Amino acid sequence: MSSASSTQSLEMSLPAFSVRQSDDGIWLLAVQLAPADQARLDAARPSPRDLCCQAQHALAQAQYGSRIYPERTAVDVYISDTPGVLDGPSVLLDGPAALWFVSHAQPADVRAFLQTAKRLIITRLPCETHHAA
Repeated sequence: MSSASSTQSLEMSLPAFSVRQSDDGIWLLAVQLAPADQARLDAARPSPRDLCCQAQHALAQAQYGSRIYPERTAVDVYISDTPGVLDGPSVLLDGPAALWFVSHAQPADVRAFLQTAKRLIITRLPCETHHAA
């Protein structure tokens, strides 16, 4: 994996996140929650399955198709330009923080988050980190 990185300011509602391509070609999105949100996640202690199901529900509300992997605490999201498509390019929401963010974000924020990630993937940046303003 590459160590290249840069920073960009996003809307206040989006968390700091990184997008990177794994050695096997899967695009991974990881999120760094704000301290208060991380504390809520830590206190709630949801199971990986619950996190995946909650994220999948939120993704459906934002009109994204997805597939859950509770054993990995991850959700694969189809990032097609056609709402609700269950095929094509995808990105893996990787880890509890990413799933927590998506589960608690408004649909418009989920779309902004995934559209930003998609732009990074399309430009084929091996690693890109973004921070909220």
